[in-house]
Amino acid sequence: MKTPGIKLLMAAACVVIVSAPFNALAKDGVVVVGEGHSRSNSFSTTPFESKPTVESKDPSIASVSWKGEESGSMVITGVKEGTTRVRIRGKIRVTEIGPGAKKILTVKPYSRIITVKVVKSDRYTKVAVIFVKQKMSIKFPNRYRKSTPVKNSNRRVVTVTSQTRTRVTIRGVRVGKSRLTFLLEVKLKSGKKKKVPANILVKVIDGKPPKGKEHVSIGWDDMLILSVPDAKGKRKIVKPKKEEDKKVSMLEDWPAQDGVYCSFKASGLNYGAIGDLTIENSTDKPVTVTVPPGLLLDSDDPKIQDLYVADVPTEKPCAGAGQIGKPITISPYAALAIKDIPGFCPDGEKDAPAAETEGQSVYTACKPDDKSGPLLEAIAAVKKMDVGALKLDVFGEKKARAMICQGALWRIDSRIDEAPDNEFTSEKLKARFFEAFSTSAKAALDKMPPKKREQAETVVKDDIKKLVAAADFVTKKHAPKVSIKEALDV
Repeated sequence: MKTPGIKLLMAAACVVIVSAPFNALAKDGVVVVGEGHSRSNSFSTTPFESKPTVESKDPSIASVSWKGEESGSMVITGVKEGTTRVRIRGKIRVTEIGPGAKKILTVKPYSRIITVKVVKSDRYTKVAVIFVKQKMSIKFPNRYRKSTPVKNSNRRVVTVTSQTRTRVTIRGVRVGKSRLTFLLEVKLKSGKKKKVPANILVKVIDGKPPKGKEHVSIGWDDMLILSVPDAKGKRKIVKPKKEEDKKVSMLEDWPAQDGVYCSFKASGLNYGAIGDLTIENSTDKPVTVTVPPGLLLDSDDPKIQDLYVADVPTEKPCAGAGQIGKPITISPYAALAIKDIPGFCPDGEKDAPAAETEGQSVYTACKPDDKSGPLLEAIAAVKKMDVGALKLDVFGEKKARAMICQGALWRIDSRIDEAPDNEFTSEKLKARFFEAFSTSAKAALDKMPPKKREQAETVVKDDIKKLVAAADFVTKKHAPKVSIKEALDV
């Protein structure tokens, strides 16, 4: 049974499925493949007696082949735009229950017809392999001009040092992968201009560039090609070397699966519904991932707060809370957006993330770090706390629990990091909470007579004092006994 949360995710996925290697997506009962592209369908669980036969009704539109023996895959390759059918035929082993519950193994014929629609593909994909600290300038084809800014999926691996209408320059930061996506404007023979999607998969490998090759300048067609059409629509396919693949590591990033990418769009909030997490599967097989509690959204801007994914106490439920810690399966060539995923910022001294647009992000999704442990323990403790025993006059129970949680997280983080200006004393936390209250209630406070306003503010300060005391209690129980700085000094 699908939960309402899953239905919401399914609806969101329809909006973000833009990463398929061809522009049209498969409908029910129809396999859609781009010209020059191939799609495979595994039959590893079908008990064929021997290798089946496959055939295409019109090989000039789509060709079909079988890869492997009895347990293998059918590979469909688009040749030119059009619609045709492919058939797979063979014999399969079937186990039947006979008299006396006796199992009988029989062989029966198997036949399946698949409708194939071949579409023209305008997506231009390249693979660039560079060393750490190496720069590469990539010039676009003569008829093409960049029409949108480059979006970088992993700025911790590669940086875009410059970009113009005719070229983009990148620099390897550390071993890993990143995807650069943008639109190219092409001038057609008719004189009209058309925008087509383009992406560059950048692989940064370990080692040093050859002497004199610290900065290389290449043309678009000099790069390793995944699948790029020429003027006649023909495609050349070149795969990266296996040695290079082995050197590429994404162990520090999440979800750390080849062909699976993650991006985050911040909401602008530093507690509660922090934004939307999108997971993209660019492979031809389903993938299953789990968003772990404590997933770190690492900011590459030192002035902007990092974020952690966690089901923190909030006044209103976050739509994405139900997806944390649970397996999520993403179909081939699809993407799934977890809307309004809950989380928090640990860095009270830094700026909150700005609400971002057009998929631009300063965040890289990383596996939970050592700091996430005590922070998650503090959240669990706050959830069990009897907030009603505080006997608050102003703040409701849900709001109070959220404030206690945020205060404890700030204080614990400052204890772990001991970063400059990050010492969150009880007095500093009281001042921060009262400032937030004064800002949100300014209109109502301004209408009050001075004496009544003073009385109201006194009641609020008394509540805040109790909330900070509760946060202090959680901090003392769950903050590490020594800070990272103190541990290093030892």
